[in-house]
Amino acid sequence: MHYSEGQWIDYVRGLADQALAAEMQAHLHLNCTACQALVASLSMVEATSSRDRAHPVPGEVISRAMAIFRPEPRPTFLDLPRRFAELLFDSSQQPQLAGARSADPQVRHMVFQSSVFRADLQVELLSPKRMMVLTGQLSTQTSESAIAEGVRVALTDGNLTLAEAQANEFGEFELECRFQTGLQLVAWSPQGPDAVVMDLDATSAIRKT
Repeated sequence: MHYSEGQWIDYVRGLADQALAAEMQAHLHLNCTACQALVASLSMVEATSSRDRAHPVPGEVISRAMAIFRPEPRPTFLDLPRRFAELLFDSSQQPQLAGARSADPQVRHMVFQSSVFRADLQVELLSPKRMMVLTGQLSTQTSESAIAEGVRVALTDGNLTLAEAQANEFGEFELECRFQTGLQLVAWSPQGPDAVVMDLDATSAIRKT
């Protein structure tokens, strides 16, 4: 029987359970060369780490290192030029038969198109809390699912970001915020070139067919 590397690390650092440590010590005495070599290597690492801990790194050195290796800030849609998408479809604007009522008036389906993304959205109102759940999928012109890695989406009132998320590998996402007028959905990629804005109140922008 061999023990895991994690168990041997605890053994070398003196953190293993006493009974387990005794079993592991007995295992080493059986001349298991693989485990003996691993323990010898881990012991050298632990000894070096112990010496390093005895000499604290000056705060100035840490600050300089953090300045050198500080990750670049992730761009937001505020850092990019914005382009409005065209509203192709809005279920709330579709004609209904006389006397007919929508099967679910609290759910709205919208489709937007831009030169960068196509967005298929479903907006659901949750009463009586006046909350809104927006689920959607972004796709490119060439594929119904393929989008660039790291595409982010945000719900905004034009000034403040109310909810933000990252689309998954299929372009799917879900956002939730308190319902209000003037909401916009913004989608953008860290690689640019611009942020796509979808005006959730832009019913007048529906393409006439």
